[in-house]
Amino acid sequence: MWGLIKAAFNHGAGLFLKTGVVKWAAMFAAYFLVVGLVEVLLELAVPEGRTGALSAAFNALPEEVWYWLNMTELSYGLPLIIGAYTTRFIIRRLPVVG
Repeated sequence: MWGLIKAAFNHGAGLFLKTGVVKWAAMFAAYFLVVGLVEVLLELAVPEGRTGALSAAFNALPEEVWYWLNMTELSYGLPLIIGAYTTRFIIRRLPVVG
C-alpha cells in the first residue's frame, strides 16, 4: 500500500517538476526579456529630446478635447494598450510559447 502511495507521489512530483517549474522558468525569462526589449524599442522609437513635433500636435488640441481625454484617462490607457500589443507581438514570435 505504501509503495503505491510513494510511487504516485513520486510520479506527481516528477510531473510537476518537469512541466510546472520548467514552464515557470521559461515564462519568467520571457517576461524579463520582453520588458527589457520594450524599453529599448521605446527609446529607439522616441529618443530623448526629439518630441517637439509630438508636443506641438498635443498643444494644438482645444480645451474640450483635453477635457474628454482626461476624463477617459487616455494618459494611462494608451501606453497600457501599446505595451500590451507590443508584448503580444513579441510573445507570439517565441517558438516555445506562440
